[in-house]
Amino acid sequence: FIEIIVNITEKDLYKYVFYNSELPENKRDFINNNLDKYSDALDLLKEIESNLESDVSSVIMDRILGLIEAQNPRVEFVLKPLKFQNCQDHFMLAADSATIECDNITQTFVDSGNNFLIKVVSVENENKLYVFPRKKSVNVDLSLTIYPSNEKHLIDKSSSSYILVNKQKIDKIVITQ
Repeated sequence: FIEIIVNITEKDLYKYVFYNSELPENKRDFINNNLDKYSDALDLLKEIESNLESDVSSVIMDRILGLIEAQNPRVEFVLKPLKFQNCQDHFMLAADSATIECDNITQTFVDSGNNFLIKVVSVENENKLYVFPRKKSVNVDLSLTIYPSNEKHLIDKSSSSYILVNKQKIDKIVITQ
């Protein structure tokens, strides 16, 4: 009598408990014939399966959320207006024209580490915000908070980095990753 040994992985044990029909028959039979060998892992998985159907209290959920946030702290970038220095050391004279009125104003915001640059273009009754991350591939959603209005916007990682907001004075922008 030759006993065939089948390589059983944790994934196979998981499938045995949760998705038994997806497990190949030879592995299912091998686990059935060697239940004592895998009893600890199977008991744990069966307990997890039974707990999945029960409600989790809000206290436990808050505790889990706190642990997740502690492991993945949020990173905040505070962007302030960039002040351009005027390098002109001579007078410039220009003719005054009453017909040209420019309401378009641009501001540039950067954080201290130069991780993000935001260009704000104010046109008529709205601000257009263009967000430029230093790293081309930002793989997370970004949350923008505009101060002093405390207006919040979410930039989806798959969307463009262009936001329309009501026209307002902007003192600083905070990006949370």
